[in-house]
Amino acid sequence: MRFTSDKYETQPSVDVLQSSRKQTIVIFSISYIRIKKLLMILFIRLQIVKN
Repeated sequence: MRFTSDKYETQPSVDVLQSSRKQTIVIFSISYIRIKKLLMILFIRLQIVKN
């Protein structure tokens, strides 16, 4: 790996931004899936109660 001073200064911040964005997306998708499952379960229970 070559380190020019310019690249060395700009690269870490970009990496940090990308990684935090990825983490946010992952957390959001996981919570979205959980909420979806919970809603499905609630919906099914409501249907059963109605019947």
